[in-house]
Amino acid sequence: MPGLIERYRDRLPFAPGDPVVSLGEGSTPHVLAERLSDRAGAEVWLKIEGANPTGSFKDRGMTCAVSAAVREGAKAVICASTGNTAASAAASPWLSAISPTSAATPGSRLIRTPKTPTGSRLRASSSNE
Repeated sequence: MPGLIERYRDRLPFAPGDPVVSLGEGSTPHVLAERLSDRAGAEVWLKIEGANPTGSFKDRGMTCAVSAAVREGAKAVICASTGNTAASAAASPWLSAISPTSAATPGSRLIRTPKTPTGSRLRASSSNE
């Protein structure tokens, strides 16, 4: 199945020839929540966003942000986050020639990441730098 930008290009700010950086986000499954449905007296369906490539719904927006950055000629992207946004921002640029950087607040749990295929390394920094 095509990525999010290809499926919704007619509703997004991307022209037909614009580059797309995609991890294959979106198209996450819907699961019938039977117990919630019984309590609500109506069918309740849950969207399993943890099935996105980084396990976060933030992948949906990040594919748009990184694709736009590539389109505009950016050499790097930076994200200040302590969680899902940083994970998504760190993963998406791997598919392009831009360098990802994530910044985290002091006291955040940081995970060391390997060198990306483009040769860059992700670096987490505190606000004290």
